[in-house]
Amino acid sequence: MNIDLDYAAATPLALAASSSQLVANLRGPAGLSQAEGAITLAETLSRPLSGPPLAQHVVPGDRVVIALPADLPGGGTTLELVSQALTDGLAAGGVVPADISMLVAPPLDLLGPDQSLPALPAGLAEKVHYFQPETEEQTAYLLADAEGEPLHLARELVDADVVIAVEAFRIDPALSGRSPAGELWPGFGRQDRRLTMMRSLLNARRPTLEAWRNLATAVTDQLGLLASLRLVPGSGDLVAGFTFGFPADSTRHSRKLAQAWRPAIPQQAALTIAGINTPDCTLATLTRAVAAAARTTRPDGTICVACSLAGLPDGLFTSWRRGESLFAITADAADSDDPLILGEALQTSLFARALGNRRLVLCSGLDEETVEDLDIGHADGPDAVNRLIQQADSLIVLHEADRLCPRR
Repeated sequence: MNIDLDYAAATPLALAASSSQLVANLRGPAGLSQAEGAITLAETLSRPLSGPPLAQHVVPGDRVVIALPADLPGGGTTLELVSQALTDGLAAGGVVPADISMLVAPPLDLLGPDQSLPALPAGLAEKVHYFQPETEEQTAYLLADAEGEPLHLARELVDADVVIAVEAFRIDPALSGRSPAGELWPGFGRQDRRLTMMRSLLNARRPTLEAWRNLATAVTDQLGLLASLRLVPGSGDLVAGFTFGFPADSTRHSRKLAQAWRPAIPQQAALTIAGINTPDCTLATLTRAVAAAARTTRPDGTICVACSLAGLPDGLFTSWRRGESLFAITADAADSDDPLILGEALQTSLFARALGNRRLVLCSGLDEETVEDLDIGHADGPDAVNRLIQQADSLIVLHEADRLCPRR
């Protein structure tokens, strides 16, 4: 049995396995073409899950702000598609273009690969404003959290007559489920709130994520948000589907659409081959792929990640791999106000928790000396990877592993 595994190289990694070895060959949902996406989005906005169609959410004279994350699946093409569809729907409700603006939140880069803000399609530059979470003047008080601490949101959203939230419903295997990346909160919160969340994730992942979900709901309610458009990513960084309606219904239906990123496996395998098909692989991307593969690999098994990784930060992660105490590294980092340090500490902690005692092998852009210096195995190409397969009694293959969250 031959399997082609894409890993951002010129040609796929050709894997050869016997049918008796292969436990599962997993990949996410297919993405929509541009034409399919336009049709699906138009149908979604005209027939919402709940509440009225988009045009009935507004009246002439309303000042409308469309809130978007910077990292929409499909990039600039999706941004153009969504902005045009929403603008057309609002125009049908009597809102003139001058009363419509788009506010883009920067990537929540502590939970994902470092990203620059997207290049805007022609015609959108004048309509788009970029929210700067470190600039307090761009925020306004919204409510107090459960501890009575004030919570501030982007001022444009607080002051708008109507807010249309566009959010990406992403699955993060390192967080065991739904990711805060691409969400209204904390995307449009102040920088100190982002950093507080990262510190909390270092100490207590599950309680922090539960608190985040509750706080995100409170923000939505206090803002009076009635229209939520969610995008579920598909394979190849395309869009697999859209949901539109009241926020709770939109979230619930998005979770169903995203279940293809959470496939069930009958058993764990001795070896998992995990591909990362993004050309800008970083430590965060690698962490998510390792977390996904750990779910499909026996505790004494081997994970082989094929990716384009060409460098790692020479800091907390490398110190841990060279023998320094993980507890000491993360404890020191938790006191920092530097988002890069906090981010690397969080990724290192999540990486260590996921990998456990499993053996890790990299087939990447890193040279053998660099990889082995970090106590990681090195595979120099397809032959080395296939030798691992020949030595294993069972195998699972993960396509776009950094986005899969397998379960048993």
